[in-house]
Amino acid sequence: MKRLLRAFVYSMLLAFLSLFSVAALWISPAALAAALAAISAIMLLVWRSREDVYLYIIVGISGALAELAAVGSGVW
Repeated sequence: MKRLLRAFVYSMLLAFLSLFSVAALWISPAALAAALAAISAIMLLVWRSREDVYLYIIVGISGALAELAAVGSGVW
């Protein structure tokens, strides 16, 4: 139970840190990319299992492709 609570706290902290970074740094894409890369590195250090890394890579690629399709079709 303690391990689950710790994982939940880490997840919430990284989620809020990510949201805050986007809200605060959206005007500077380079700074935002650096902040999100740092948060990603922290996340990958906390969760080191092979499945988590694979999931992270798959979600990263599919998210980027979805964003590319949305922007290319004029959604934003």
